[in-house]
Amino acid sequence: MSNVQPAQASERLGRVIVSQSVLASVVEMTALTVPGVVRLVSRGRFSPRAGGEVRTVTVTVENNAVRADVGIVAAAGTDVAIIGATVRQQVAAAIERLLGMEAKAVNVVVWDVEGTPTRVPDRIATTGEIGYDDKTHGG
Repeated sequence: MSNVQPAQASERLGRVIVSQSVLASVVEMTALTVPGVVRLVSRGRFSPRAGGEVRTVTVTVENNAVRADVGIVAAAGTDVAIIGATVRQQVAAAIERLLGMEAKAVNVVVWDVEGTPTRVPDRIATTGEIGYDDKTHGG
């Protein structure tokens, strides 16, 4: 039996380095699993990805702490604030659980909403003051 502690043993064996592209992939895949997220988008700063694709998230690491910025498009008719908060919570949990790193900050920007609302709000349906009715959208 060895007197070496687990942390000491792992340091002696070498290091595990997680690339920023892996960090970004974890953030992207996690954000896309949140109900109400239609797709991810990039605005402003981004890094080219292999194959000419564009990253939809930006990640930085300092002292094993991750900061992530992710831009999303939310489904029309959903609570954008709840979707954004859920993305933040789930991405932070994934960074900590899957990567063993601290999630220092997860910033979510909702750039747009897309699609047809699943339900017309009662105020609109009864007054017709705002929005559209079933006659103009094939209903």
